[in-house]
Amino acid sequence: MISYINILHITPVLISLFFGVFLLTFKSNNHKANKILGVFMLLLSILLLSNFFYYIRLYSIVIYVRYYFVLPLVLCIAPALLLYIEALTVEGFEFTKKKFQ
Repeated sequence: MISYINILHITPVLISLFFGVFLLTFKSNNHKANKILGVFMLLLSILLLSNFFYYIRLYSIVIYVRYYFVLPLVLCIAPALLLYIEALTVEGFEFTKKKFQ
């Protein structure tokens, strides 16, 4: 049975999926920044999806998703935001191996 609360819990997942795909496919002047933000939004949708699974009591999926996806994603949030801000503010931004060492 679909309730209004379930719809409210799945809405952020769908919005972040939509904007993540949109930003990855949209061509603009800030293409690198859009790619970083699009990947960030897709990662955020996985995090939100695990919360939705927890709310509808699919605990076996929640344990798998949180152990293999959410814990590493939480560690990737700060570097992804740093790269996004740097891509917006630094002219001629490039991904290099030096940034990750």
